[in-house]
Amino acid sequence: MKWSESTVTKLLITDVESLDPVTVYIENYEQGKGKLTIEVYGESWSSYWGAMGGGSLEQFVLSCDNHYLAKNLASLSALYEDDYESFIDACRKEVLRKRKDKECDKKKARELWNGIDRISPEKEWFHDSYNHEFLHSVMGCEWWHSIPTKSSSTAVYLYRILDALKECLKEREGHKQAA
Repeated sequence: MKWSESTVTKLLITDVESLDPVTVYIENYEQGKGKLTIEVYGESWSSYWGAMGGGSLEQFVLSCDNHYLAKNLASLSALYEDDYESFIDACRKEVLRKRKDKECDKKKARELWNGIDRISPEKEWFHDSYNHEFLHSVMGCEWWHSIPTKSSSTAVYLYRILDALKECLKEREGHKQAA
């Protein structure tokens, strides 16, 4: 059996407006290799980086944008969700385009437009096969590929946590340099 010990830095970040207390565990295995774990009330995100250049994990985190860090800490499916509101707007633009390009007559365009007004921006509406024929008539045979995505509430929350972590790391570095 082999085992080893390592030093982990634990940071508790509190008193950030509209953010629950955040516990951050930073483990530098060696220069350029480290693991970051963020925990908030039982929810956690973690990632290991084995090639961060020659610096510490703290330096690496400060040098990265939040999107890069978040996609390593959480799955992409957790960071994005379908934007049905924007899809409905895209359907309206498509009907206008079809009418302008004479792909449909005035009557058909009116029928499609009125149908769009009945679309519910809820996931269930789009997953109901009863509505697929209509969506096909507006956006084409693979209409589901036209649904745009937006940042999920998880992503927005994680970005705010990462902002707080970066601010903490900057402040911590300033205290170390002053000492």
